[in-house]
Amino acid sequence: MKIIFTILISLFTLNITYPQWTQSGFLNGRQVNFFSRNLNFLFAGTAQNGLYRSPNSGDEWFPFNANISSTSITGIITQNNVTYLSALGGGVFKSDSGNYFQSINGNLSYFGVNVLAVKDNFIYACMDNGIIYRTSNGGNVWSESSSGINSAIYTSSGVLNNNVFIGTAGTGIYKSTNNGNFWFQVNNGLGNLNIRVIKVYGNSVYTGTQNGLFFTSDDGNMWNQIQTNFSNNDIRALEISGSYIFAGTHGAGIYKSSNSGQNWTAINEELYVLYINTIFKDINYLFAGAGLGGAMRRPLSQVISVKKISLEVPSEFELGQNYPNPFNQSSVFILRCSMSGGLRIILYDINGREIFTLLNQYLEAGIYSIRFDAGDLPGGVYFYRMITEDGKYFSQVRKMIISR
Repeated sequence: MKIIFTILISLFTLNITYPQWTQSGFLNGRQVNFFSRNLNFLFAGTAQNGLYRSPNSGDEWFPFNANISSTSITGIITQNNVTYLSALGGGVFKSDSGNYFQSINGNLSYFGVNVLAVKDNFIYACMDNGIIYRTSNGGNVWSESSSGINSAIYTSSGVLNNNVFIGTAGTGIYKSTNNGNFWFQVNNGLGNLNIRVIKVYGNSVYTGTQNGLFFTSDDGNMWNQIQTNFSNNDIRALEISGSYIFAGTHGAGIYKSSNSGQNWTAINEELYVLYINTIFKDINYLFAGAGLGGAMRRPLSQVISVKKISLEVPSEFELGQNYPNPFNQSSVFILRCSMSGGLRIILYDINGREIFTLLNQYLEAGIYSIRFDAGDLPGGVYFYRMITEDGKYFSQVRKMIISR
């Protein structure tokens, strides 16, 4: 028993792998600006190195530029399992399976596509010369669709119901309600007109700007600012899932809010490049394109793990015992909060060394279910401890066992 214990300690010391941000495959040195997925592949579009695809959720990436005549990818959108792609100097392409991309440039004579948008059977190519072209017949015939826009540098796009939104650098956001026959500005309430990213979720549209985060729930008639406490408010990337918002910044990494933007927490553990180009939620991972650092990923269970299961306000704080215990991969524990406030739950190894933070956020009073994914942690005994924001009001420790 003593010998086995010594070996386990050595494994902890030498080979422990903490499930934080890790390199996804090998795209280091590539600037990943876009992710997208169809049924077969996860795609990564880079600024200068073309298109890559992964058949195994980012474990491996393979260059895939067959028939794509430019290595500067400016957009990837998958709709109904058809993937559309734009490339600066190459125009627009599509693939039904991800095994082959065909050009759909039709009668286009200019191929400088900066931004791509897709709405039903309409495809929009926003060019670097300020002109927008559209097609409604799969790319056989393109026609100019820039009425209402005098001059613009296009940066981003989003589609909500009958509305197409196009973001620009310096002139805010344009919207069309008639498939691009006419565009008009929808900047009421926007505190900054340098639009970096547009993200549609549910019935709302979110936008990250050079200085702040905004959203609209009335199709762009009025934008509302979401307060952030980032050290850099130049927001280049957004991903949304339920009440969770992930915001990527230009120099301050990635922040997470679990309550629709009321409170924020940095989630930069092991994220060695803090200049974020894009964020994408896949099946089991959250992906980030970080500067020239390629693709980074993190298990979703680490960043989307808290679920409120009761509105009942407990009489006291309590950190429940995880179940099952022992466990191999995933376990759940109940958290009871008698009052609202900031909470931290920290994981320690058997020697009392802090491994990482399971939870660090503001929670309303109530009862919560928290799922923990062991990731690549070695088997053994661990402890998890909950403390309130000031570290004084409440502290409780539980033991968990990972069996491998």
